[in-house]
Amino acid sequence: MQAAGGRKRVRPSARVQSSGSYLQRLREEYPHALQLYDTPPVDNVSLEDFRHFAADRYEVLSRLSNAKASFGREGDKLKDAIKVVTGKRLSLKFRPTVKEEPTKTRHIRVPAVGEDGDAERQAKDMYEERRKDHVSHFILRLAFCRTEELRRWFVENELELFRFRFEALVAGTTSVVKDFLNAAHLSYDEATEDEKKALRQQLAESTGTRSDSLATHFYKVPFCQAFDLVSRRRVFLKQGIAYVPLDDFVSILNNELRARLQKALLMTARTLPGVEDDSRISPLLKGISQLYTGEDYSQPSSDVTGAISLNQLDDVSKKSYSPCMRYLHETLRERHHLKHQSRLQLGLFIKGIGVTLNDALQFWRMEFNQSPRVGPEKFEKGGYAYSVRHYYGKEGKRKAISPFSCMKVITSNAPAGDETHGCPFKHWDADVMRSKLKRWGVAQPVVTEILGLVKDHHYQIACSRYFEATHNLTSGTVAINHPNEFYQYSRIRLNELAEALPSAKEP
Repeated sequence: MQAAGGRKRVRPSARVQSSGSYLQRLREEYPHALQLYDTPPVDNVSLEDFRHFAADRYEVLSRLSNAKASFGREGDKLKDAIKVVTGKRLSLKFRPTVKEEPTKTRHIRVPAVGEDGDAERQAKDMYEERRKDHVSHFILRLAFCRTEELRRWFVENELELFRFRFEALVAGTTSVVKDFLNAAHLSYDEATEDEKKALRQQLAESTGTRSDSLATHFYKVPFCQAFDLVSRRRVFLKQGIAYVPLDDFVSILNNELRARLQKALLMTARTLPGVEDDSRISPLLKGISQLYTGEDYSQPSSDVTGAISLNQLDDVSKKSYSPCMRYLHETLRERHHLKHQSRLQLGLFIKGIGVTLNDALQFWRMEFNQSPRVGPEKFEKGGYAYSVRHYYGKEGKRKAISPFSCMKVITSNAPAGDETHGCPFKHWDADVMRSKLKRWGVAQPVVTEILGLVKDHHYQIACSRYFEATHNLTSGTVAINHPNEFYQYSRIRLNELAEALPSAKEP
């Protein structure tokens, strides 16, 4: 399988394994649990594995992004959340290197051939674990190389995954760092004891070392590779060399990985047309970047949120619709018309919240009958009614369509002209966003916070912050991945608030 330098080879049959024992192959191909993903895998990958590997890694990155939004970069809750999903989806056991001799804490000893009958089994497990990590990364690299937005999301979350895995593996042990640097062909010298003694006071003062600087491991890094640490005054500088403590060394490796990924993604984008000639994987690649692994809401959520009638929609849209759906609802009520993509986005959403087919037809008919562009006859015969029935699986292939997830809304074509679909946090001008949020009752400090998140391209986090602000929740409480999830969480939360105030009744 090749991603950046040539055509990807994917075959429906199982991959052909190279010769040699798993112990030998592990040492030759994956000597360390961490990788910088420099070399594309040259392998046969079944279409089933292709789908599963892509879905599993995407869920890891997506859950990581959500956990970071909920818990921040620090804290045990974030680490626990990431460890659970990486262990479940990528089977990462945090076993750093292959060793034949007894090793220090956090190394898993793999016996030499003939020493233990389980040696090959253990090596096979480690090999498959690291192969999946390798292959799944390159599959997502193909899927997320298309646009600057997708590349940014992919790089940021891959870096966070690398940071978490590195810190979990190292845990203050320099032998793991040395093994990784050797495996990745990177060269960073560790400061000697004599150097640390000579610079003891400067190292302690400039790095804020909490313990004795003599007990801290420092790596000597060229100044130009440590700009972020220098700007935060986290390192001591001498003659163009930054002395980076072990706790911050992952930032240096992250910078290295970022540079490599950004360059590789641009190269991959140039070769993508050739890869997409393969009709078997082209649809898979195009769908991965919009992949959503949570509940698909293809069936109404009324069993969770309660039934909903047409006369409730206006009020409920103000309280429980995500901003994208609230804006579409307001626009429809004002103009009595929506373009195709907007109708599709809103129509599937209201189906997912529990609006029946008959009510949906009545809802759209009432609005479009008031439009001079449509009217009663055109609504019935011009394909509008057909489209509504199609949403519910009553026309065409008679298969119900799932409502759009946040990722699909964000990555779909941007609205043009008088189109109104899409994600407000991505597609709206900052002034429009500021005005609309204020009109929707969001306090000025939260508006400023949301605009900051939007500026940094954190659209789903901005939506989650809007939810928290409008539902009396503290920052970092929820992570929104789907407009219907927004609605469901909202109805549950409003019911909780109503129970706390018995006199208040929600529709």
